[in-house]
Amino acid sequence: MVKYITCVLVATFIALCSSQPLDKLPVLEPVPSVAYFQVSKDAVPFTLRCSAPGRASGVKFHWQKNGKDLNIDNENIIQRGGDITILKPTENDAGQYKCLADSVAGVASSRTINVQKAFIDPTKSEVKTHKPIEGKPFKLDCKIPASNPKPKISWSYQLVADPSVSNELMNPRILASPDGDLYFSNITKEDVNIKFKYVCVAVSPVTHEKVVLAEHILDEAVPSSDQDNELTDQYISQDMTAKYGEVTMIYCIFGGTPLAHPDWFKDGVDVNGQPGDRITRYNRSKGRRLLIRETWFEDEGSFKCVGNNEVGKPREHILPLKHLKYPLQLHQLKLEKT
Repeated sequence: MVKYITCVLVATFIALCSSQPLDKLPVLEPVPSVAYFQVSKDAVPFTLRCSAPGRASGVKFHWQKNGKDLNIDNENIIQRGGDITILKPTENDAGQYKCLADSVAGVASSRTINVQKAFIDPTKSEVKTHKPIEGKPFKLDCKIPASNPKPKISWSYQLVADPSVSNELMNPRILASPDGDLYFSNITKEDVNIKFKYVCVAVSPVTHEKVVLAEHILDEAVPSSDQDNELTDQYISQDMTAKYGEVTMIYCIFGGTPLAHPDWFKDGVDVNGQPGDRITRYNRSKGRRLLIRETWFEDEGSFKCVGNNEVGKPREHILPLKHLKYPLQLHQLKLEKT
C-alpha cells in the first residue's frame, strides 16, 4: 500500500512539472565581432545594438566595457531597450564591449564586440612625372597610409587643369593591385599625356572620407631599344587567407607585349569559368584576376595561374588559399547550404 501511494505521488509530481512552462535563457541576436566609430568636430553618434527577439518582457539589458559594468549617464551614453548610443564618441570609447540580458532563467551574454576608432592618416601627395619605355611594363606607386579599417583604393584619369574632368580607368592593359599600386602590362603612346594625371584615392568604408594618396603624370613614352617579348611578374598574390561568405580576389599580373590572358586551375581543374559564375576570370581584368564571388570552405587549396602571350615563354605560379576559423553560425550556414 505504501509503495502504491509513493508511486502515485511521484507520477503526479512528474505530470505537474511537465505541464509547467520552463523558463529559458533569452536568445540574443548575433552582434558583430568588430564595430567602428568616428571622431570628428561634428559629432557622429555611434550605436551598439542588442536584442532578444520574442523575449522583450521580463528581460533587462546592461552592458560591460573591458570587463566592467558600463555607466549609462544619459548624457553622452543613452540606452533604449538593449541598444546603447554614444552621442559624442572620443578615442576613450574604444574597447571590448559585451551585452548581457537578465531574466528569471539567468543571464545571457553576447559575443565580445571589439569597438575601434575609424581613421585614415592624412598624407601629402606630390605630383610625380615619369618617362616610361614604350612596350615595357610599368608601375605607378600608391602607398596606403595607416588606417582602420583598410580603405578602398581607386584610380582615375584626371585633367590637370580641371580635376572635375575625371574618367575611370577601363583599359584592359591597366590593373590596380590590392596594395594600391597601378600596373601597366605594357606602355603605349595613348597612356602618356602631359595634360592628364593618374590619381590614387583612398576612401574609408566607415567615414567615407576621401584622401588623395598619389598623383602621377606620364610625360612621354621613350622608344624601346629591344624587342623582348618575354613575360615578367608584376604582381602575384601571396599568403592568401580567405573569409567564408566574402569576395576573394586572386591576382596574377604579368607584364609584356603582347598581353597575356592567364588561365586558372584549382587542384588541377580548370576554373576559368564563365561571366556570372561564382568563380570566374571574367571580371574586366583580362584574366589577370580570379574572382570568387562567395568564398566557400571547399575553395581552400592550391590555385595555379598560367600566363602565355604566345610569343615568350609561359609563366605559372602556385597560389595556396587558406581559411580562418569562424563562429559557429557560419559553419551552420555552410551545413544548411550543402
